Amino acid sequence: MKTDYIIINDSIFAQGKVEGIPVEDNRVVYFIRSKREGPKRYSVEEVSEFQVSERKFFRKRLNWQGKSQFVFLERLPRPFVKAIFWKLNGEPNQFFVEVDQELLPLEEDYKETLRSAFSDKSLENLIPITRLKEGSLIYFSRTASTIQKERTFSKFASITPHAGIGLNSIEFLIPESLEEVKLQAAAPVIGLNGELFLNFNRSLSFNLGLKWSQLDAQQFRQYSWKGSDFQTDVFVDMSWVQVPVAARYYFDLNPNRFRIFAEAGLVYVQAFYSTSGLFMAEIEGNQVTTSSPPLELGTTFTGTGFGLGADKYLPNRRAVVFGFNYSKATGDSKDGALAGLNFYLGYKF
Repeated sequence: MKTDYIIINDSIFAQGKVEGIPVEDNRVVYFIRSKREGPKRYSVEEVSEFQVSERKFFRKRLNWQGKSQFVFLERLPRPFVKAIFWKLNGEPNQFFVEVDQELLPLEEDYKETLRSAFSDKSLENLIPITRLKEGSLIYFSRTASTIQKERTFSKFASITPHAGIGLNSIEFLIPESLEEVKLQAAAPVIGLNGELFLNFNRSLSFNLGLKWSQLDAQQFRQYSWKGSDFQTDVFVDMSWVQVPVAARYYFDLNPNRFRIFAEAGLVYVQAFYSTSGLFMAEIEGNQVTTSSPPLELGTTFTGTGFGLGADKYLPNRRAVVFGFNYSKATGDSKDGALAGLNFYLGYKF
């Protein structure tokens, strides 16, 4: 549905075509009235406003290039009634906020300008993470128009390095038997998580991570199989890299200070073995036969994971993150399964 229009000398034209955004220092726009005519030049003195491709431009007077003059300013979407953001298109773009019909430039001290223009205390914690970018200012304006009570404000995207301790395990069948072995040990866990918020309230996020951990364990087992008794000594020294993909949902406990989250998703694991093997003794009556059959374990695993955690926000709007997560990933039937219960502490940038 066509919504473009232009107002020339107080007459509105909804037919025709506006030729892009303003040119010549934001003081001229070109308009084609009909297919039989070419584009015609109109100055800012002739045109009071127009819309092209859902972008709205208005004639505004400001101090520009050393003098007071009219230019076309683009009104950013989602305008707030008491304070409206405007953009002067150029390289780079310049932004203004209009309060009580006064245009205030957003410059190096723009955060202080925002504090005076938006006196709502519930927005105070949004100002430090607001950037002088179009998308960030639109989000700020929309929030100002809709917020009803204080809630936690987070950056649209963040990175969290973290470290902790994990209880790791690997399960597999002893070769040529149905005897299952589970080796487990505590080990360090280090990782990095990237987070991207998906909804307006920034309570639902997509997370992609990278984690490293290891396992060095040994176990002695006795069992019976097909009429013979066996004694085995199994050992594995390995490390792995895990790529978790998860959705995370947040719940405010104390807005902008403390909130908790639950997460669930999928994991991919690539394993690397330093050493692994087993020594086996088969006992039949008084006869003992020793062997060391190959222990072939999988190198790639996939599975699921879940966890709980919390963000403790700092005055600079960064956060200390702590929590736990559990994952279990399997390979082929002979490859076994990897599992880990990790407790971690991180710092969200």
